[in-house]
Amino acid sequence: MSRAAAIYIHVPFCLRKCPYCDFYSVVWKNGWVERYLSALLAELDLRLDSVDGPISSVYFGGGTPSLLSPDAIGRILTRLRQLLPFASEVEVTLECNPSANARADFFRALLQAGVNRLSIGVQSFQDLNLKKLGRIHDASEALRAVREARRAGFENVSVDLIYGIPNQRMSEWLRDLQLAVSEGATHISAYELTVEPGTALSKWVEKGLVRLPGPDRVAEFYLRAHELLTESGFEHYEVSNYSLPGFRCRHNEGYWRRTPYLGLGPSAHSFFRNCRSWNWRDLRKYCSLLESGRLPLESKEELSSSQELAERVFLGLRTRDGVEIDSLAPGPELPARLRAVAEEYREHLELDDGRIRPTALGMLVAEELALRLIRAALEENGARPEPSGFSA
Repeated sequence: MSRAAAIYIHVPFCLRKCPYCDFYSVVWKNGWVERYLSALLAELDLRLDSVDGPISSVYFGGGTPSLLSPDAIGRILTRLRQLLPFASEVEVTLECNPSANARADFFRALLQAGVNRLSIGVQSFQDLNLKKLGRIHDASEALRAVREARRAGFENVSVDLIYGIPNQRMSEWLRDLQLAVSEGATHISAYELTVEPGTALSKWVEKGLVRLPGPDRVAEFYLRAHELLTESGFEHYEVSNYSLPGFRCRHNEGYWRRTPYLGLGPSAHSFFRNCRSWNWRDLRKYCSLLESGRLPLESKEELSSSQELAERVFLGLRTRDGVEIDSLAPGPELPARLRAVAEEYREHLELDDGRIRPTALGMLVAEELALRLIRAALEENGARPEPSGFSA
């Protein structure tokens, strides 16, 4: 397939910027919503030739997409359906924060608008840890959001949780996971708190105001999550993601498998024809360009063969499905250099049915494994690793 079959829609509005977040967002201003929606639909019209149906998934990310009304979400989905065929079981996800309209009537209206999967940014069910993260909701609101989503009729509910919070206790982390399971989450994303350049958190860490746990403690949080969730019937299918059978996030699986997708909205990325492109991270500029009939593309990058290999391995080793051996080297058998890496990391990698798969321990060090395999594959094929844009 050379054209996109999935669509990502970036909704940039937030009530307040979280100190650890580096996704593009602007403070909610009601007067900007209509201008944003008009620009978004104009971008869709201009980029129809990038899309090849049927559309398998639509993902509203942000920002805080749940700040938009169900009517606005429905307007976008209606326009998409008018222009493009949808798969019979299309997955339509909307990210939601517990403090933004998280009520059963709002969720029912989203269902009627065409959303069938919610991703709720709980992050923690502990008030103290929510304060450390700079979240504007409290633990009771987090719990209520999950319950209201289920009460409204959503069968597919994902809960985001964060570990590695300063001074976070293991008992608190396990309690967060247990609550997500007991309240009926069908999917759980367990993310390590990371320091992204330019965020408020990065400045606090640089000044010594905040101290994050070390790698051994972070690994313990990760492994305890793996243990608790797999024992609760969840599949650990990607480094940070767990699902009950049949509830993997199909949209995100497309990213990890490098399937084409179209990104709409300020800062949104797209991928098709082995080319990655991205829009301007500026709502005003995004709208102005589209109002003048121009695409809001900031730049694009054609991937070299080495970059394509590196990307395939980096993304594949994040998932339990792993990487096909013949994508690293011709033939079903591992050549010497790759076999040496697999032997060195035998507790972290499995060879199975023509694939190299990471174990739970392997996903914990997925980046290290990817770098070693990429270098070995390039050397096996007589290529130099350096031009591909990574270092080992």
